[in-house]
Amino acid sequence: MKNVTRRSFLGTAIGTGILGSTAIAGLPILPEKIQGLIRNNIDQPKNIPASPVSQPSASAYHTTPTFLHWSFGNNYRSNPMQAQSLDFQVWFSPTAERKSYNFRNEVFEKCKEIDQKRGGKPIALCYSGGESSEVIAIAMKELGIPFELYFLDTWLFNQHSRKAYAEPFAKKMGVPLHVVSISENFFEFEFLPKDFLEFGLDHPTPMLLRYLYSAIPSTHFIVTGSGNLERSGKKNEKIGKIHAPEESMKRLSWTFSPSNVTFYDWAEKNQRPGEYYFYQSSPGLLLSVLESPFINHNFPDVNLKGLIYSAFPEIQPRSKSTNWDTAEGAERLYELREHIIAFAKKNQLGFWHLSSGCTANLAGLYLA
Repeated sequence: MKNVTRRSFLGTAIGTGILGSTAIAGLPILPEKIQGLIRNNIDQPKNIPASPVSQPSASAYHTTPTFLHWSFGNNYRSNPMQAQSLDFQVWFSPTAERKSYNFRNEVFEKCKEIDQKRGGKPIALCYSGGESSEVIAIAMKELGIPFELYFLDTWLFNQHSRKAYAEPFAKKMGVPLHVVSISENFFEFEFLPKDFLEFGLDHPTPMLLRYLYSAIPSTHFIVTGSGNLERSGKKNEKIGKIHAPEESMKRLSWTFSPSNVTFYDWAEKNQRPGEYYFYQSSPGLLLSVLESPFINHNFPDVNLKGLIYSAFPEIQPRSKSTNWDTAEGAERLYELREHIIAFAKKNQLGFWHLSSGCTANLAGLYLA
């Protein structure tokens, strides 16, 4: 019988969606130093909301891991619009064998699992030009698992990523590259309002990704490089500032936003099987990151490039980028978010505001 241990962490946003404190559920046996840190931080424990009996589990569509949970307004696995609340909680309760975890090995093991889960469906690997998707592609290629790349062309904003990374990488892997296009006018005035009223998120990027998922044939099994524990950007900085943990807990804390779970919700509603957050889909993957000496964690920012390049030296180093990095992109992002704010006011959504999220303490995932 394997020697296993139960680990969990819980992040909470209390009342109005602004963090009151971070609480740990299901305290494990941990090294004394970490135990002391947790013991000082459990004065406001939260109960895990029960799953509604009438609502089918998202895991029925091979999307949500059984150990991953979230709620809005104490409504289990809901979204801001369903709950009419930004009181956001997220927690994991994985069971993990007591051993060392190697990031490259865990990526390969997860790809093998996906090969079994896809049930013969072609794999659509979503690719924006970043390292996270390339890691998955390299593993699948080496394992002989067939896949195709899907790239979203956002009204020519990301042509550099397409030309510099997507097209050469597809050629190197010897796989098809499917380019899905969306016009700026259609996105802003048709898709964005509808998506916002359904899911209630405050950033265009997850909205654009949901458009990409909807454009992928239903015959395909969707895989994305989302879900890693890397954190950066202005929104992350704002969440970390509002939801700041005690100084002694910062090295064990990560920010989470609704975009870290929203694709599970989309998959459930549309009954689309896939692995929408590859890097948070197994305890081994999570622990291989948390145990690595190559991550750079300076709350709220977390940089995983050292881990990726050490485990996958075949990947070409590059700076992290989004569609919004240029001056033009930053201005367009501001305009779109102002549009979202105005749309929320027009629809009298008094509960809604920008930059909702929480801080989760990951001490409970460390092995004793």
